[in-house]
Amino acid sequence: GNPSEFTEWLFAVEEALRTFSPANPISYVASFLEGNARRWFINQCEDDNRPSTWCRFKDQLKVAFCSPHDEERNRLHLVRARQSGELEPYVTHFVGLCLLAKEVDELTKAALFITGLSNRM
Repeated sequence: GNPSEFTEWLFAVEEALRTFSPANPISYVASFLEGNARRWFINQCEDDNRPSTWCRFKDQLKVAFCSPHDEERNRLHLVRARQSGELEPYVTHFVGLCLLAKEVDELTKAALFITGLSNRM
């Protein structure tokens, strides 16, 4: 799957969970799954591998629907990000990349952001 779509979907789901605070977030979210995601969840339950915590559910979804190469690709995009024009589009682009590159620590992200800034001011 597309890591950006997965990240955006997960963000929207977690925002909804903050708003509605269901007693069982896994069952609540699972009730909205469709297609391959629904089949995946049914298989998890039938194989007695139903996730027991929200963190485990998210991790299992990520493994099932995101390529293991996505994290490396996201990190490389972050490393290669450069300001080529106005500052605001660079900031927006960089922040979006940071959301995808969750394994990169905040200090490294800050250093990469500064490195990517144009020296034309």
